[in-house]
Amino acid sequence: MKNDSISIFVFPYQTVHCGDTIRFSAQLKSENSQQYYEGKLFWTIYRDSRNAIASGEIELSTGLDYAEYIPDRPGVIQIQFSDRTAMTVARIGVPVDPEKIMPKALMPSDFNLFWECHWMPISHTPLNPELRKIPGSRPELFDVSVDCIESAPLRGILGVSPRAKTEKCPALLLFHGAGVRSARTEYMFNPLMDGCIVFDVNAHGIDNCQAPEFYSGFPEFDNYPMRGWLSGNPEKVYFLHMFLRARRAIDFITSRKEWDGKNLFVRGASQGAWQALAAAGFDRRVSALAVSIPAGADILSGGWPICGSIKELPEYVNYFDAVNFARNIHIPGYVGIGLADTTCNPDGIYALCNSYAGPLTVASNFRRQHTLTVEDFQTEWNFLHKTINIR
Repeated sequence: MKNDSISIFVFPYQTVHCGDTIRFSAQLKSENSQQYYEGKLFWTIYRDSRNAIASGEIELSTGLDYAEYIPDRPGVIQIQFSDRTAMTVARIGVPVDPEKIMPKALMPSDFNLFWECHWMPISHTPLNPELRKIPGSRPELFDVSVDCIESAPLRGILGVSPRAKTEKCPALLLFHGAGVRSARTEYMFNPLMDGCIVFDVNAHGIDNCQAPEFYSGFPEFDNYPMRGWLSGNPEKVYFLHMFLRARRAIDFITSRKEWDGKNLFVRGASQGAWQALAAAGFDRRVSALAVSIPAGADILSGGWPICGSIKELPEYVNYFDAVNFARNIHIPGYVGIGLADTTCNPDGIYALCNSYAGPLTVASNFRRQHTLTVEDFQTEWNFLHKTINIR
Protein backbone atom coordinates (compact mmCIF):
# COMPACT_ATOMS: atom_id res chain seq x y z
CA MET A 1 0.00 0.00 0.00
CA LYS A 2 1.33 3.43 -0.94
CA ASN A 3 2.23 5.81 1.85
CA ASP A 4 1.66 9.09 0.04
CA SER A 5 1.29 12.44 1.80
CA ILE A 6 -0.11 15.89 1.05
CA SER A 7 1.65 19.15 1.95
CA ILE A 8 -0.51 22.29 2.12
CA PHE A 9 0.72 25.87 1.86
CA VAL A 10 -1.24 29.05 2.49
CA PHE A 11 -0.77 32.67 1.44
CA PRO A 12 -0.70 35.02 3.25
CA TYR A 13 0.99 33.09 6.06
CA GLN A 14 -0.41 35.12 8.91
CA THR A 15 -3.73 36.28 10.34
CA VAL A 16 -6.19 37.12 7.58
CA HIS A 17 -8.88 39.82 7.60
CA CYS A 18 -12.37 39.72 6.16
CA GLY A 19 -12.22 40.59 2.47
CA ASP A 20 -8.66 39.32 2.00
CA THR A 21 -7.99 36.68 -0.63
CA ILE A 22 -6.61 33.44 0.81
CA ARG A 23 -4.78 31.12 -1.57
CA PHE A 24 -4.09 27.47 -0.79
CA SER A 25 -1.65 25.30 -2.72
CA ALA A 26 -0.96 21.60 -2.16
CA GLN A 27 1.46 18.96 -3.41
CA LEU A 28 1.07 15.21 -3.38
CA LYS A 29 4.26 13.36 -2.49
CA SER A 30 5.26 9.72 -2.55
CA GLU A 31 6.61 7.90 0.50
CA ASN A 32 10.15 8.84 -0.55
CA SER A 33 9.13 12.53 -0.90
CA GLN A 34 8.99 12.59 -4.71
CA GLN A 35 6.40 15.10 -5.96
CA TYR A 36 3.64 13.87 -8.30
CA TYR A 37 3.12 15.86 -11.52
CA GLU A 38 0.00 14.13 -12.77
CA GLY A 39 -3.51 13.77 -11.48
CA LYS A 40 -5.65 16.00 -9.29
CA LEU A 41 -6.19 16.90 -5.66
CA PHE A 42 -9.69 17.68 -4.46
CA TRP A 43 -10.37 20.38 -1.89
CA THR A 44 -13.21 21.40 0.41
CA ILE A 45 -13.36 24.53 2.54
CA TYR A 46 -15.11 24.34 5.90
CA ARG A 47 -16.49 26.89 8.32
CA ASP A 48 -16.97 25.91 12.00
CA SER A 49 -14.85 22.78 11.32
CA ARG A 50 -17.70 20.84 9.75
CA ASN A 51 -19.83 23.03 7.48
CA ALA A 52 -18.62 22.71 3.87
CA ILE A 53 -18.92 26.05 2.06
CA ALA A 54 -16.84 25.59 -1.12
CA SER A 55 -15.09 22.84 -3.07
CA GLY A 56 -13.04 22.25 -6.17
CA GLU A 57 -9.89 20.63 -7.51
CA ILE A 58 -6.33 21.53 -8.46
CA GLU A 59 -4.16 20.09 -11.22
CA LEU A 60 -0.90 18.50 -10.06
CA SER A 61 0.57 18.83 -13.57
CA THR A 62 0.90 22.62 -13.16
CA GLY A 63 3.17 22.25 -10.14
CA LEU A 64 1.60 25.22 -8.34
CA ASP A 65 -2.16 25.28 -8.90
CA TYR A 66 -4.16 26.69 -6.01
CA ALA A 67 -7.60 27.19 -4.47
CA GLU A 68 -8.89 30.65 -3.56
CA TYR A 69 -11.34 31.91 -0.96
CA ILE A 70 -12.39 35.36 0.29
CA PRO A 71 -13.83 35.23 3.83
CA ASP A 72 -16.73 37.52 4.63
CA ARG A 73 -16.86 37.14 8.42
CA PRO A 74 -14.55 36.39 11.36
CA GLY A 75 -13.84 32.73 12.05
CA VAL A 76 -11.44 29.90 11.30
CA ILE A 77 -11.45 28.73 7.69
CA GLN A 78 -10.27 25.14 7.23
CA ILE A 79 -9.35 23.54 3.92
CA GLN A 80 -9.00 19.81 3.33
CA PHE A 81 -7.21 18.28 0.35
CA SER A 82 -7.51 14.64 -0.67
CA ASP A 83 -6.48 12.43 -3.54
CA ARG A 84 -8.97 10.65 -5.77
CA THR A 85 -9.22 7.65 -3.44
CA ALA A 86 -9.73 9.90 -0.37
CA MET A 87 -7.15 7.66 1.34
CA THR A 88 -4.59 10.49 1.52
CA VAL A 89 -5.99 13.54 3.30
CA ALA A 90 -4.57 16.71 4.86
CA ARG A 91 -6.20 19.76 6.49
CA ILE A 92 -5.07 23.13 7.79
CA GLY A 93 -6.86 26.11 9.31
CA VAL A 94 -6.50 29.88 8.95
CA PRO A 95 -7.88 32.38 11.49
CA VAL A 96 -9.82 35.31 10.04
CA ASP A 97 -9.95 38.35 12.38
CA PRO A 98 -9.77 35.98 15.39
CA GLU A 99 -9.98 38.80 17.93
CA LYS A 100 -13.51 39.48 16.63
CA ILE A 101 -14.84 35.93 17.16
CA MET A 102 -17.51 36.30 19.83
CA PRO A 103 -19.29 33.50 21.73
CA LYS A 104 -22.94 32.54 21.54
CA ALA A 105 -22.73 31.53 25.19
CA LEU A 106 -24.45 33.93 27.56
CA MET A 107 -23.55 34.26 31.24
CA PRO A 108 -26.57 33.17 33.33
CA SER A 109 -27.46 35.73 35.98
CA ASP A 110 -27.26 33.01 38.64
CA PHE A 111 -24.12 31.34 37.24
CA ASN A 112 -22.03 31.73 40.40
CA LEU A 113 -24.99 30.87 42.63
CA PHE A 114 -25.67 27.67 40.68
CA TRP A 115 -22.15 26.40 41.24
CA GLU A 116 -21.81 27.58 44.83
CA CYS A 117 -25.04 25.82 45.79
CA HIS A 118 -23.53 22.58 44.56
CA TRP A 119 -20.13 23.22 46.00
CA MET A 120 -20.90 24.40 49.54
CA PRO A 121 -22.05 21.01 50.91
CA ILE A 122 -18.90 19.36 49.53
CA SER A 123 -16.56 22.08 50.82
CA HIS A 124 -17.79 21.49 54.37
CA THR A 125 -17.14 17.75 54.16
CA PRO A 126 -13.85 16.40 55.59
CA LEU A 127 -11.44 15.22 52.95
CA ASN A 128 -10.69 11.89 54.68
CA PRO A 129 -7.84 11.25 52.24
CA GLU A 130 -6.57 7.72 51.80
CA LEU A 131 -3.07 7.42 50.32
CA ARG A 132 -1.49 4.15 49.20
CA LYS A 133 2.17 4.39 48.30
CA ILE A 134 2.92 2.84 44.93
CA PRO A 135 5.75 0.39 45.64
CA GLY A 136 9.13 1.21 44.16
CA SER A 137 8.07 4.61 42.82
CA ARG A 138 10.81 7.16 42.37
CA PRO A 139 9.98 10.00 43.09
CA GLU A 140 7.30 8.95 45.56
CA LEU A 141 3.86 8.27 44.09
CA PHE A 142 0.60 7.66 45.93
CA ASP A 143 -2.76 6.30 44.78
CA VAL A 144 -5.24 8.71 46.39
CA SER A 145 -8.94 8.65 47.29
CA VAL A 146 -10.79 11.64 48.78
CA ASP A 147 -14.42 11.90 49.91
CA CYS A 148 -16.73 13.89 47.63
CA ILE A 149 -20.35 13.63 48.81
CA GLU A 150 -23.16 12.92 46.35
CA SER A 151 -20.55 11.90 43.82
CA ALA A 152 -17.90 9.31 43.12
CA PRO A 153 -14.84 9.97 45.29
CA LEU A 154 -12.01 12.09 44.01
CA ARG A 155 -9.35 9.67 42.78
CA GLY A 156 -5.89 10.31 41.39
CA ILE A 157 -2.15 9.77 41.64
CA LEU A 158 -0.07 12.15 43.73
CA GLY A 159 3.59 12.66 42.93
CA VAL A 160 5.87 14.31 45.50
CA SER A 161 9.09 16.01 44.42
CA PRO A 162 12.30 14.99 46.21
CA ARG A 163 12.68 18.67 47.09
CA ALA A 164 9.69 18.40 49.41
CA LYS A 165 12.00 16.86 52.01
CA THR A 166 13.69 20.22 52.50
CA GLU A 167 11.41 22.93 51.11
CA LYS A 168 7.81 23.85 50.33
CA CYS A 169 6.71 23.19 46.76
CA PRO A 170 4.43 24.63 44.06
CA ALA A 171 1.50 22.37 43.18
CA LEU A 172 0.20 21.24 39.79
CA LEU A 173 -3.14 19.60 38.98
CA LEU A 174 -3.36 17.57 35.78
CA PHE A 175 -6.78 16.79 34.26
CA HIS A 176 -7.67 14.13 31.68
CA GLY A 177 -9.15 14.24 28.22
CA ALA A 178 -12.20 12.19 27.25
CA GLY A 179 -12.28 8.47 27.95
CA VAL A 180 -12.29 6.08 30.88
CA ARG A 181 -8.87 5.31 32.32
CA SER A 182 -6.62 5.35 35.36
CA ALA A 183 -4.87 8.46 36.56
CA ARG A 184 -1.42 8.50 34.95
CA THR A 185 2.12 9.69 35.46
CA GLU A 186 3.13 10.50 31.87
CA TYR A 187 3.27 14.29 32.33
CA MET A 188 4.65 14.32 35.87
CA PHE A 189 8.37 13.95 35.27
CA ASN A 190 9.42 17.51 34.43
CA PRO A 191 7.23 19.22 37.06
CA LEU A 192 8.46 16.81 39.73
CA MET A 193 12.08 17.41 38.76
CA ASP A 194 11.37 21.15 38.88
CA GLY A 195 10.29 20.80 42.49
CA CYS A 196 6.49 20.50 42.34
CA ILE A 197 3.95 18.26 43.94
CA VAL A 198 1.69 16.93 41.17
CA PHE A 199 -1.79 15.43 41.35
CA ASP A 200 -3.12 13.67 38.24
CA VAL A 201 -6.90 13.53 38.55
CA ASN A 202 -8.99 10.56 37.47
CA ALA A 203 -11.93 12.14 35.61
CA HIS A 204 -14.49 9.58 36.78
CA GLY A 205 -13.46 8.82 40.35
CA ILE A 206 -12.75 5.13 39.66
CA ASP A 207 -9.89 2.86 40.73
CA ASN A 208 -6.40 3.65 39.48
CA CYS A 209 -3.47 1.47 38.40
CA GLN A 210 -5.58 -1.40 37.07
CA ALA A 211 -4.99 -3.48 33.94
CA PRO A 212 -6.21 -1.81 30.69
CA GLU A 213 -9.12 -4.24 30.29
CA PHE A 214 -10.49 -3.11 33.67
CA TYR A 215 -11.44 0.28 32.17
CA SER A 216 -13.56 -1.24 29.40
CA GLY A 217 -15.91 -2.79 31.95
CA PHE A 218 -18.00 0.27 32.86
CA PRO A 219 -21.22 0.39 30.80
CA GLU A 220 -22.38 3.28 33.00
CA PHE A 221 -19.86 5.49 31.20
CA ASP A 222 -21.11 4.64 27.70
CA ASN A 223 -21.67 7.89 25.81
CA TYR A 224 -21.25 9.86 29.05
CA PRO A 225 -20.30 13.14 27.24
CA MET A 226 -23.85 13.42 25.86
CA ARG A 227 -25.61 12.56 29.10
CA GLY A 228 -28.15 15.00 30.47
CA TRP A 229 -28.00 17.80 27.89
CA LEU A 230 -31.63 17.29 26.85
CA SER A 231 -32.95 16.01 30.17
CA GLY A 232 -34.56 19.31 31.14
CA ASN A 233 -32.53 19.27 34.35
CA PRO A 234 -28.94 20.60 34.63
CA GLU A 235 -28.44 18.31 37.64
CA LYS A 236 -28.39 15.38 35.24
CA VAL A 237 -25.57 16.69 33.02
CA TYR A 238 -22.68 14.27 33.53
CA PHE A 239 -20.06 17.00 33.74
CA LEU A 240 -21.61 18.54 36.86
CA HIS A 241 -19.93 16.07 39.20
CA MET A 242 -16.76 15.86 37.12
CA PHE A 243 -16.31 19.61 37.60
CA LEU A 244 -17.10 19.38 41.31
CA ARG A 245 -14.39 16.73 41.66
CA ALA A 246 -12.01 19.03 39.78
CA ARG A 247 -12.58 21.69 42.41
CA ARG A 248 -12.30 19.10 45.18
CA ALA A 249 -8.83 18.34 43.81
CA ILE A 250 -7.87 21.90 44.76
CA ASP A 251 -8.98 21.26 48.34
CA PHE A 252 -6.86 18.13 48.46
CA ILE A 253 -3.65 19.49 46.94
CA THR A 254 -3.75 22.67 49.04
CA SER A 255 -4.14 20.58 52.20
CA ARG A 256 -0.78 18.92 51.64
CA LYS A 257 1.99 19.93 54.00
CA GLU A 258 4.38 20.05 51.02
CA TRP A 259 2.49 22.89 49.28
CA ASP A 260 4.11 26.34 49.41
CA GLY A 261 0.77 28.10 49.99
CA LYS A 262 1.13 30.34 46.95
CA ASN A 263 1.71 28.58 43.62
CA LEU A 264 -1.10 26.37 42.35
CA PHE A 265 -1.32 25.52 38.65
CA VAL A 266 -4.02 23.70 36.67
CA ARG A 267 -3.44 22.11 33.31
CA GLY A 268 -5.33 19.93 30.85
CA ALA A 269 -6.10 19.25 27.19
CA SER A 270 -9.51 18.77 25.56
CA GLN A 271 -11.89 17.54 28.30
CA GLY A 272 -9.01 18.02 30.74
CA ALA A 273 -8.78 21.68 29.71
CA TRP A 274 -12.51 22.02 30.38
CA GLN A 275 -12.00 20.67 33.91
CA ALA A 276 -9.03 22.98 34.49
CA LEU A 277 -11.10 26.00 33.43
CA ALA A 278 -13.99 24.91 35.64
CA ALA A 279 -11.65 24.54 38.62
CA ALA A 280 -9.94 27.90 38.06
CA GLY A 281 -13.23 29.68 37.38
CA PHE A 282 -14.37 29.35 40.98
CA ASP A 283 -11.28 29.16 43.10
CA ARG A 284 -8.91 32.04 43.77
CA ARG A 285 -6.25 29.67 45.07
CA VAL A 286 -5.30 28.84 41.47
CA SER A 287 -2.40 31.06 40.38
CA ALA A 288 -2.01 30.14 36.68
CA LEU A 289 -3.45 27.78 34.10
CA ALA A 290 -2.35 26.22 30.82
CA VAL A 291 -4.80 24.45 28.54
CA SER A 292 -4.76 23.11 25.00
CA ILE A 293 -7.52 22.36 22.49
CA PRO A 294 -10.17 22.92 25.21
CA ALA A 295 -13.52 21.15 25.05
CA GLY A 296 -16.79 22.76 26.08
CA ALA A 297 -15.88 26.07 24.42
CA ASP A 298 -19.02 27.84 23.15
CA ILE A 299 -21.21 24.74 23.20
CA LEU A 300 -24.15 26.51 21.55
CA SER A 301 -22.05 27.07 18.44
CA GLY A 302 -21.20 23.38 18.21
CA GLY A 303 -18.29 22.87 20.59
CA TRP A 304 -17.44 19.39 21.89
CA PRO A 305 -19.22 17.30 23.10
CA ILE A 306 -22.23 18.49 21.08
CA CYS A 307 -20.28 19.01 17.83
CA GLY A 308 -23.42 20.25 16.07
CA SER A 309 -25.23 16.91 16.53
CA ILE A 310 -28.09 18.58 18.42
CA LYS A 311 -29.78 21.49 16.69
CA GLU A 312 -31.44 23.04 19.73
CA LEU A 313 -30.11 23.04 23.28
CA PRO A 314 -31.63 24.30 26.52
CA GLU A 315 -30.23 27.52 27.96
CA TYR A 316 -28.85 25.70 31.00
CA VAL A 317 -25.93 24.45 28.91
CA ASN A 318 -24.48 27.91 29.63
CA TYR A 319 -23.85 26.81 33.24
CA PHE A 320 -21.27 24.38 31.83
CA ASP A 321 -19.76 26.41 29.00
CA ALA A 322 -15.99 26.91 29.26
CA VAL A 323 -16.50 30.45 27.94
CA ASN A 324 -18.34 31.37 31.13
CA PHE A 325 -15.66 29.82 33.33
CA ALA A 326 -13.11 31.90 31.39
CA ARG A 327 -15.09 35.06 32.12
CA ASN A 328 -14.41 34.42 35.82
CA ILE A 329 -10.66 33.79 35.51
CA HIS A 330 -8.24 36.68 36.21
CA ILE A 331 -4.95 34.78 36.57
CA PRO A 332 -2.29 34.36 33.84
CA GLY A 333 -3.37 31.79 31.27
CA TYR A 334 -2.09 29.94 28.22
CA VAL A 335 -4.35 28.45 25.52
CA GLY A 336 -3.10 26.25 22.69
CA ILE A 337 -5.33 26.08 19.59
CA GLY A 338 -5.29 23.51 16.81
CA LEU A 339 -6.49 25.44 13.76
CA ALA A 340 -7.10 22.14 11.92
CA ASP A 341 -8.98 20.63 14.87
CA THR A 342 -12.29 19.02 13.91
CA THR A 343 -13.18 17.82 17.43
CA CYS A 344 -12.91 20.97 19.55
CA ASN A 345 -13.94 23.73 17.18
CA PRO A 346 -11.19 26.42 17.07
CA ASP A 347 -13.85 29.12 16.56
CA GLY A 348 -15.26 28.29 19.99
CA ILE A 349 -11.77 28.32 21.48
CA TYR A 350 -11.08 31.79 20.09
CA ALA A 351 -14.44 32.87 21.55
CA LEU A 352 -13.19 31.55 24.90
CA CYS A 353 -9.90 33.42 24.53
CA ASN A 354 -11.73 36.64 23.74
CA SER A 355 -13.80 36.18 26.92
CA TYR A 356 -10.90 35.38 29.24
CA ALA A 357 -10.72 37.97 32.04
CA GLY A 358 -7.00 37.76 32.83
CA PRO A 359 -3.75 38.11 30.88
CA LEU A 360 -3.66 35.42 28.23
CA THR A 361 -1.04 33.87 25.93
CA VAL A 362 -2.58 32.27 22.83
CA ALA A 363 -0.59 29.85 20.66
CA SER A 364 -2.17 28.62 17.43
CA ASN A 365 -0.85 26.22 14.80
CA PHE A 366 -2.10 25.97 11.21
CA ARG A 367 -1.63 22.19 11.04
CA ARG A 368 -2.40 21.13 14.60
CA GLN A 369 -5.41 18.87 14.83
CA HIS A 370 -6.90 17.42 18.02
CA THR A 371 -3.53 16.29 19.30
CA LEU A 372 -1.22 16.78 22.24
CA THR A 373 2.48 15.98 21.93
CA VAL A 374 5.17 15.89 24.59
CA GLU A 375 6.49 19.11 23.05
CA ASP A 376 3.05 20.73 23.45
CA PHE A 377 3.01 19.78 27.12
CA GLN A 378 6.55 21.05 27.61
CA THR A 379 5.48 24.43 26.19
CA GLU A 380 2.58 24.53 28.65
CA TRP A 381 4.80 23.60 31.57
CA ASN A 382 7.41 26.20 30.60
CA PHE A 383 4.67 28.84 30.67
CA LEU A 384 3.47 27.74 34.11
CA HIS A 385 7.00 27.48 35.47
CA LYS A 386 7.71 31.09 34.48
CA THR A 387 4.81 32.27 36.66
CA ILE A 388 6.16 30.73 39.90
CA ASN A 389 6.08 33.30 42.67
CA ILE A 390 8.90 32.74 45.13
CA ARG A 391 8.41 34.24 48.55
